[in-house]
Amino acid sequence: MKGRGRALLWSIGLLLAMPLWAGDPGLARIDAQLVRAPVLRGEFSQSKRIEGFSHPLRSSGRFVVALDKGVLWETLAPFPSSVVLTREQLISRQPDGGSKVLVGAENPALEVVQALLMALIVGDLGRLQTQFEIRSEDVARGWAVRLIPTDPMLQQVFSEVELGGGAFVERVTLSEPGGDRSEIEFAQMSTAAPELSDAEAALFE
Repeated sequence: MKGRGRALLWSIGLLLAMPLWAGDPGLARIDAQLVRAPVLRGEFSQSKRIEGFSHPLRSSGRFVVALDKGVLWETLAPFPSSVVLTREQLISRQPDGGSKVLVGAENPALEVVQALLMALIVGDLGRLQTQFEIRSEDVARGWAVRLIPTDPMLQQVFSEVELGGGAFVERVTLSEPGGDRSEIEFAQMSTAAPELSDAEAALFE
């Protein structure tokens, strides 16, 4: 009995350790292909199409993702602004010097938003699968996945999300129930510096 008990516990532990997409070779290959690093830097360009408007809203800038800290999202055009998002707070800074702070204790959704944003940028399929149904897509080059939200709160925000790339996530498309659509492209991705600079670290404090 003891031997059978140990074998059963080992089997349960093995199942818990396996990703939920273990039966999907496409998702398993994508997960193995993605580069993981404590700090990821890059540039972004974003286009948002709003129902009823003929021209999309465009912005561009750079970002830093520190897995143990949060996300620094710095818009450079059409005008400079920045957002620092951690589990504890969100700090938004505007060109006129004004800033706005949201504290996690007063905004329970803040940690959820931070975790989701980080997961989308770095392609953390393990975290994303807790809130989305993930389907791999056939593409000529690289990889692509389609995410269908299963979380009731996210279903009110997104109808679906698409990710694509290679060693890194290179594009994210966010489709909203009302028809609005945001497309984000990432470039110049780098993991060369595994630690935050003093200036970057100061922004997270």
